[in-house]
Amino acid sequence: MSDLTRNIRGKVKDPGAAELKGAKHALNSGGSTEAVRTPGSGSAGPAGSDQPGLAQVAEKPADEKIAEGLVKATDAKWPNLLKNARDNKGGENTVGLARAVALLDGRRQYQAREALAERLTRMSADTLKTYLSDRDPELRRAACLAWAMKDDKAAVRPMIDMVTDVDESVVRAAKAGLKSLTGEDYGPPTGATDEQKAKALEQWLIWYTASGRGR
Repeated sequence: MSDLTRNIRGKVKDPGAAELKGAKHALNSGGSTEAVRTPGSGSAGPAGSDQPGLAQVAEKPADEKIAEGLVKATDAKWPNLLKNARDNKGGENTVGLARAVALLDGRRQYQAREALAERLTRMSADTLKTYLSDRDPELRRAACLAWAMKDDKAAVRPMIDMVTDVDESVVRAAKAGLKSLTGEDYGPPTGATDEQKAKALEQWLIWYTASGRGR
């Protein structure tokens, strides 16, 4: 990825594809919570029956349909589908958008990641904290960025832990978010080893304690 320079509110450099772009329209809405739905599985029909099992006739879960729609969207439909996934209520839009990001590339992935981070700015602090431990790295990454975009200093401590994440994009988002919220930069460097991540975590925690924020 190229030279990563996008500002949020004129002060923060973006660590990746629009990772810290402002989301004024989203920030104008109050915080909200959102349950992430885990798609269930259908059951098979009776043995020897001519009727198909539920798994064969049931519609796809809403989040899968949203992701598929984004991935297969024509150029004409893409802007509106992306806007709907970003702005419409419901956890299925969050999960669907995150799933789509992983399947997209190039400019569309860039735009979808940006939309996901903007969407999460509407979430409450508790919801964002939950997303920081989500198994989907795109949701962890977006949560770091959304918290920074909200300029919520309560995010500093939980975000410090994210500098040791196994996913490089999450680490970069956490580092950018911390720099935005604190004005400090204790790493880790891009492409850091586990040892470098551990060192960065240690330095951030030392700073956090010395700053009085941990009291």
